[in-house]
Amino acid sequence: MQGRDFILADTETHKPNFGTYTYLIKSYELKDALNLYIDDRSLKYFIFVQIPLFIKLMQSVRNESIHGESTAFKECEKIRNQVVGIGQNSILSELYHHAQLF
Repeated sequence: MQGRDFILADTETHKPNFGTYTYLIKSYELKDALNLYIDDRSLKYFIFVQIPLFIKLMQSVRNESIHGESTAFKECEKIRNQVVGIGQNSILSELYHHAQLF
């Protein structure tokens, strides 16, 4: 995480940035472990594709507002629509659905 070694439990206290989460999801260690223990293809797709895409959207809006101008209403609306599922699948309902599998 940002050039330092941590364990997963450290994310509670050190608050990594969005890029760190994407990096962790794409790491071979996590992929190999999840491929061993998870057979559900839709869950793997959610973890390895949908979550990184959502993080990328959040990252772009956040970076724009932090390093540039104020976030436009349209950008906030895009995130809201993806979170609550207006006109598309909801990231929250997907998360809830997959959480029920455990």
